[in-house]
Amino acid sequence: MFRIMSQLLSRFLALIYIVLIAMVLGLAALSYMILKSVRPVDLLIGVGLFGLVWFVRAFVIDREIEVGADEAKIVRRWRGQPEAVFQGAHRLKFGDRVSAAYSLRTSHYAGNEEPLTSREGYPLRVRSNFRHHIADPIRYHFRGKKCARKLAAIARESLAEEIGSFSLNDLWNCPAEANQAIRDNLSRKINGLGIEVSDFLIEEIVLPRKAVKWRRNALQPSLRRDYWQEFALA
Repeated sequence: MFRIMSQLLSRFLALIYIVLIAMVLGLAALSYMILKSVRPVDLLIGVGLFGLVWFVRAFVIDREIEVGADEAKIVRRWRGQPEAVFQGAHRLKFGDRVSAAYSLRTSHYAGNEEPLTSREGYPLRVRSNFRHHIADPIRYHFRGKKCARKLAAIARESLAEEIGSFSLNDLWNCPAEANQAIRDNLSRKINGLGIEVSDFLIEEIVLPRKAVKWRRNALQPSLRRDYWQEFALA
């Protein structure tokens, strides 16, 4: 019963909007007729039909939208708060509109070499990468989208802060702890933006004074055993 009453109310409100639009268009047509010597009937019919078709298509007719896999759409409700809809078919009610669509797929960030120092003050050049994805589309829509371009700068800041708390011995023997510390630091900085970071990895550390570089062993799945391979600098 409530659903039927809601539909009737929606149709009634739509009719009121159509009447109001027709009145506004009529006044506009009358004003234009006074200023220009054109046929008012043609103008009124043309503009009125265009406005009616647009309004009914955009706001009145119940529409169904399809949301793909690894995707989210932000729906602005005519009454109520915006909400995110995910994979599947969704019916939009009177006045609802889709305001944005975002991919939920994981993105990969590969950083450049960053000049840093270890805990004992040893100069290093560190290269890292991580994966990230949109975890909360609503927060991302209203807050994270504006800061997404700054994510690389935030990652460099987190890397610098945490590398400075590890010695060379720690970085060689406990790379998993360093990776986790940097990831946690970065996650704290972007908390509330709707973005989640995963798989933060230090890929390479260059030690200029020793003329060597440590490169992550891509063939070794363990993050603790045989993480590094050492190479002489050319």
